[in-house]
Order: sequence, then C-alpha cells, then structure tokens
Amino acid sequence: MPRLVCGLPHIVTLFLTLFVSLVAAAPWGTPFSQPSGVHITGKPVYVELKVPDIPSGFSYDDTIFIWPGVQPGSALREQDGDPSGIGNGILVPSLTYGRSCAPGGSTRRNSWWISGSYFNVPAATQDPQFAGCHGGNIMVVEPGEIISCSILNSEGSIWTQTCWRPNGQSVSYSLTMNGQRMNWASLSVKPGTDNAQKLWSFPVYIYNFRFTTSSPMTSDHCVVAPSGDNYIVQGSSLSEDGTTCTLSALTFWNSDVSATSITPILSL
Repeated sequence: MPRLVCGLPHIVTLFLTLFVSLVAAAPWGTPFSQPSGVHITGKPVYVELKVPDIPSGFSYDDTIFIWPGVQPGSALREQDGDPSGIGNGILVPSLTYGRSCAPGGSTRRNSWWISGSYFNVPAATQDPQFAGCHGGNIMVVEPGEIISCSILNSEGSIWTQTCWRPNGQSVSYSLTMNGQRMNWASLSVKPGTDNAQKLWSFPVYIYNFRFTTSSPMTSDHCVVAPSGDNYIVQGSSLSEDGTTCTLSALTFWNSDVSATSITPILSL
C-alpha cells in the first residue's frame, strides 16, 4: 500500500545534490510505485494544489517544495525501458517558496511560484543533456489559489508539464525523454533546509490527484490508508479495470507539529 513516508533515498540524493542550500531534511510524501511492465501513460497525471500562506520566519536560504512527480523507477530494469541511459530523474511541476536551482528560481523569495521542472543527478545519467536542473518559465501564485497541474505523455517520448491559475494564466514545459518509460508517480513535500523543516507549520492541501497506467495495477500500488500520523486522505481508490488511480483530497502536515492545530479540508 502506498504510504506517507519520510526518507526516500534516491529522491533525498537528488535534491541534496541539486537544490540551493539543501541539507539532510528528507521529502515527505507518498510514492505510487508500479512494478516492472506497468507504465504511466495515456491520460495526463493531474493534481490540484492549494497555495499555502506565506511561511513565517523563513530566512533568505529557506525553501520548501510541494510537487506531483513522475519518474521511471523500476522501468529502468526493463529491456528498452531507458534506451538513452537517462537514469532515474524526475519530472516535477514544483510549487516552491524560496529559491531553487530551477531556471529562473535562483532569485525568488518571499513568494510562492511554480514551474515545470526536471532534475537528475549528473553522476547518475549516461546522457549529459539530462544532468542537473532543467525547467520552463516560472509563474508567481497567490496564497489560497488552487493551482491545477498536468503531466502529459504525448507522441511516446514527449512529456509536457502544464500548470494554470484560476485566472487562466499558465506555464508549460516540454521535454523529450527519448522513449524512456515511467512507472512511478508521487506526491511530496520537501523542506529544503533544517530550518525550513522546523518552521513548516502549515498544512498542505492536495486535491483530485489521478494517473492512468498502460495495464492494470493492484490496490497496494494505489490505495492510501484514510489517515496516519501526519495526513488525512479522502477518496483514495482504484478503478474497476485497475488502470486509474485517484485521490480526492489529501491534508498533509509536518509530523513535528501537533495534529490538533491542523484543520483538514477534504473538498474544494
């Protein structure tokens, strides 16, 4: 069963290597990892993110990231799963407060912003054009807004991330992945520094997450338990044909913060 966890080793390495001022804080979130042979394809991976309030007490170097992500995972072990040797980088439209290594993100502070991005550890890829931080234009967003994002695979190799605000403003970023297959979707929150981890006191609200696979998955690769120490979920389900995983609402918070101070919002 997917679970909300702290400490996903390869993502920790990824972000420790590439993001500004990262330390040993691990990402918090849930991986929807699929076994070899089950791939994310067809309809877009879709999610809605509520922009949190401006964090209190963050310094110039403190950053926090909220994202849905897609990466190859166990598809790397498949024959022709990664024809160009790109490696286990992640496609991630990241809702960010503070600075990051994403293009245009090095000087951002005191606001939430979002952009389509791709991150890959330079030492982990055989193709240097995929190493490091990549991304498209950034879009500043306002606290309380619901930002819709999709990650769409088209023409086999092109993956396009698009995010849009309620007023219709949007940003997109496309990357050709040379036939690489994807079979891991994720929802994560990543404080970029120890200080950001300590100061992360606000809940994260995520809605209407869904993804579709090329062949049936099992419920243990989709369905999340209704609640845990640092989250509450509503509407986590797998379609009858086993190919569409949905999560209607997720309220997620720092486990170092008392749950009694958190108000779940389980519908828009």
